[in-house]
Amino acid sequence: MFTIIFLEFVFVIILIIAELKKQNIKTLIFKTLSSLMFVLLGYQKLSFDMIVPGPIFFGLCFGAVGDVLLAICLISKRYEKVFFAFGGIMFFIGHIFYLMAAVAMSHHVVMAFVITIIINYLLMALLFKKIDLEYKLKIPGMVYVFMVVFMASNGLMNLITIPGTKTFFFGTGAVLFMISDVILIIERFIEEKRIYTVGVLLCYYTGQTLIALSI
Repeated sequence: MFTIIFLEFVFVIILIIAELKKQNIKTLIFKTLSSLMFVLLGYQKLSFDMIVPGPIFFGLCFGAVGDVLLAICLISKRYEKVFFAFGGIMFFIGHIFYLMAAVAMSHHVVMAFVITIIINYLLMALLFKKIDLEYKLKIPGMVYVFMVVFMASNGLMNLITIPGTKTFFFGTGAVLFMISDVILIIERFIEEKRIYTVGVLLCYYTGQTLIALSI
């Protein structure tokens, strides 16, 4: 387990450097390797605990596929929109699996929903109004963000109300996942900075690793 986490850490550092230097082929290779590590970590946890694959493991798998498809966008300009669309769909499906796991654990789904409404309202007021996109593109994005925030809100409520290793790992990982997506929105649509790239990748891969450890 620790070997996989160490390798993922090394791959992510190389990935960050490749992203900052705009080395697209290298980015694709090390994003694939980094994502493969959190899937392997989840699989190892399944094997160790002698349980069948559940929604969290499937969420990890769909997330990894989404990572690869979005990375391919960097080197395939001709089919960039196609790979981007399918990558987004993979992430959306992955979040559905994560949300299934979070809701199954939760005793406070209604409270998590209220928190989600508040956070999404703040995001719309502070960020979405600054984004110049057509509504046909903006609406799917808002639905995706709602899903991410709802997952993180449920994970956070579980972490607070159901103390334990599983809820700590999942809750913390889900919140980091949400933070990475918020930073990504700022970087892609509002202001591009190198520190945002570093923040997105560190939060994302730390979050996915913690979610894998929650199995």
